[in-house]
Amino acid sequence: MTTPNPNDLDEANAAGLARELLGPTWARVHRIPLIKREIRESLAENALELLFTAAEIMVEGDRDLDRRFAVANRAYATVMATLKLEHSAALLREPADEATAARVAELMRGNHSVRRRMIALARPELATLLGAAPEDLRIELLPVVRHEGVEILIDGDAVVSLRESKPQRPQPVAKVRG
Repeated sequence: MTTPNPNDLDEANAAGLARELLGPTWARVHRIPLIKREIRESLAENALELLFTAAEIMVEGDRDLDRRFAVANRAYATVMATLKLEHSAALLREPADEATAARVAELMRGNHSVRRRMIALARPELATLLGAAPEDLRIELLPVVRHEGVEILIDGDAVVSLRESKPQRPQPVAKVRG
């Protein structure tokens, strides 16, 4: 192939020669997409409900033993739950295997719904521990999630106290003019 003198080339011929020498190039974009598409993974709420319905739960704890430093109406407990994928395998699209358990455990970490469900599961046991109505409890719990085989293990330390009743505001008295 003979190369023509660069001074003799116009712009169209130069582009053709560049394509020939350099090979294929990226396609030029003439339009931009209006809708951005992403693939995100998250836990399905109904599947979480299914897993937590069949969960095995254990709560261990007591009120503070040293009464000198104890805060009135406070208890400390460890809350543990075991979720077995094979219990729900017939209803789940994903296989009940170790890889799925690892992915579900990863998605559960830091999930607020998992925290709320753990508190809801433990609330009746913790109410018994304090001898109070379940709705009167304030529960702080930060779950830690891991997996062993096809089981997802969730545990966390709970600090439980009775909710303080808010003082009632005095009701305004209506004045009657006569």
